[in-house]
Amino acid sequence: MKSYLNYKNDRGKPVIQALFEAAKKSSGFVDFCGVKPGTKEQVPKPGYVGPIPGTDYYTGTGVYLQHIRRARQRPGGWEHCFLLVYLGHVAKITIERKLFKGGDHGQ
Repeated sequence: MKSYLNYKNDRGKPVIQALFEAAKKSSGFVDFCGVKPGTKEQVPKPGYVGPIPGTDYYTGTGVYLQHIRRARQRPGGWEHCFLLVYLGHVAKITIERKLFKGGDHGQ
């Protein structure tokens, strides 16, 4: 399996390292450009990362700004944008619960 620990995007930003640094500070947003799946194009993709309490693990989520811009232009677009953010949050909670098996927090 390929490690992305030292991955830098086309602009030279060490994306994974920046996410780790934000997570170490408790949580935070990181703006970066990433390769959109199915293309070779680097596009803006803000991400959010935070620690899983009681562990050395972090979870994060991100969204391609192109998707947000397109969604805003459609009827009901803001609801779609909210849904994308909400689903990212749900994914984070689901991962945490799977790791802790019902709130065990590894203790």
